[in-house]
Amino acid sequence: MVYITEQDIISNIQETMLQSSIEKNPDILDTLEAQTIDEVKSYIGARYDTSKIFGNPPIINGMLVRIIVSLVTYRAIRRNAARKVPDDYTEMRDWAYGVLENIRDGIMPLPDAPQAVDPETGEKLSLFGLNRKPEYFL
Repeated sequence: MVYITEQDIISNIQETMLQSSIEKNPDILDTLEAQTIDEVKSYIGARYDTSKIFGNPPIINGMLVRIIVSLVTYRAIRRNAARKVPDDYTEMRDWAYGVLENIRDGIMPLPDAPQAVDPETGEKLSLFGLNRKPEYFL
């Protein structure tokens, strides 16, 4: 795993539940983490420099760790089709998506995370531009 550790996941889920979800394919956590990181990048990539955050070495941010752990935990539990996903994990997933939307919308900042900048000017990327022209108004 690149951004989170197995210990991070065990802090969210009992180790026996985790092991039963990954016992036939122990590399699945790497796959789930990679998919989740790609999803997180798509949410916050317009606001933060995700190539630096998830680069080598990664810039660890506690909130992003918690979000990724929540989503990886949910997906690891969800893999076992015979087991109904407990409400706790579904709520954890919903919380993670809510926080990602708040980060994306600028409601919740990520302290110490590098912001996305224009490579030519070095200035923060503008998420909004002029969307009206004076001649449209009477």
